[in-house]
Amino acid sequence: MLVLTIYMSCLLLIDFFEYASFNEGSTVWKDNVTLPAITLCSANYVNYTALKMALSGENVNHTLLEDFNGFMRTTSQFNRKGNFINAIDIAAAVRIIGWEDDEGSINTKFKNDMLSMLIGTDKDFSFESIDQQIKFPEKVLYTTALGECLELNDNGAMVQSNSGQNGGLTIDVDANVQDYLFSSQTLGFVVFIR
Repeated sequence: MLVLTIYMSCLLLIDFFEYASFNEGSTVWKDNVTLPAITLCSANYVNYTALKMALSGENVNHTLLEDFNGFMRTTSQFNRKGNFINAIDIAAAVRIIGWEDDEGSINTKFKNDMLSMLIGTDKDFSFESIDQQIKFPEKVLYTTALGECLELNDNGAMVQSNSGQNGGLTIDVDANVQDYLFSSQTLGFVVFIR
């Protein structure tokens, strides 16, 4: 065993000295660092506040809102036992679909306003001492599998010029919980930092 141990140790030493190894490090001082791009996606697909106002308007049959709420309650409380078709009110569903045929898709017509998530006046938000205004919302809003999302600093224009956490990114976001469907199980938003 002693001979085998010495032999194995010699093999390890030969391997170690056969390949040159070294560590090299360098420090680069920069005046500023580009901040990452940030994508905000709401967990809310439909603005229920706007939907309620539209379905309970003067020119709309008032039962439409009741039909929609009943349909949402049925889908959210369905226990996955039995046939789903038997659980819903078919006549109410037909009325909702008929309204969509005339007025447009509920998902499209009442999609969530992502810019309303940014807290500030006139869609302003602050990257510490740098004010940025969204002048062309269509250039920072895009559709993903999570719905309409808001993209910030995709062009890398925002930089951090001060060290420490005080020189970084600060943003206030409102989840707009009042606009969620009452049947929603998730309230909030998803943030991607890349």
